[in-house]
Amino acid sequence: FLFLGMLALLVTLVIIFAIPSLTTHMNHEARIKPLKQLHNILQNKNQLRALLFIFLLVCGQFTVIPFISPSLVINAGMTEAQLPLIYLIGGIASIIASPYAGRMSDIHGKRKVFTIGVLASTLPIFVITHFAPTPLYYILPMMAFFFVCMSSRMVPAMAMLSATVHSQKRGSFMSITSATQQLSASFASYISGIIVVRDASGYLLNYDIVGFIAIFSSLLALVLAYKIQPAEGKF
Repeated sequence: FLFLGMLALLVTLVIIFAIPSLTTHMNHEARIKPLKQLHNILQNKNQLRALLFIFLLVCGQFTVIPFISPSLVINAGMTEAQLPLIYLIGGIASIIASPYAGRMSDIHGKRKVFTIGVLASTLPIFVITHFAPTPLYYILPMMAFFFVCMSSRMVPAMAMLSATVHSQKRGSFMSITSATQQLSASFASYISGIIVVRDASGYLLNYDIVGFIAIFSSLLALVLAYKIQPAEGKF
């Protein structure tokens, strides 16, 4: 936590001294009071759909994510010492996949890349939530694929979200979006915490149910992706 705090301070200093001020898009509308901005968002059906879209998408991840580590140890048979391999390989995969997903979104369209990412993610979500004792050489590539899919759907999703508002109001809308994501993550974690239980031997039960909920929530988000519209141009 101390390291994260120091890193956050470093990033703050970089923002202050190295990132140029982006104010050319601002006009008198940007100075509307925060509660008025929130009221405007709540009156906009397209932006409400966009918020529901990101809520469902995050639910489609955070119902599964909190129990990945314990399920891999308890159900799949990994050791505690092997867990860092999951995040090492998954992190490397995400670093590679995220910029690629961004480029593909710009070339082929954000909805198309998002659709592929969501549909592809149903496979690792299903497999991960159904792990029995499994060899490490099978777990690692499946987890790497999971991280790639999460990146491939979140990158175009955030691009679509930011495009649903004009640049003058984008900052306030993305702040509400961030709050919505946090609310969704906490809600999904709470629900999965109720569903997943341990039997007498310590084995995690009902994680498969959580997986189906995650897939269903992701598919609902996919449907909504075709309902939201950009404020300017097209996705």
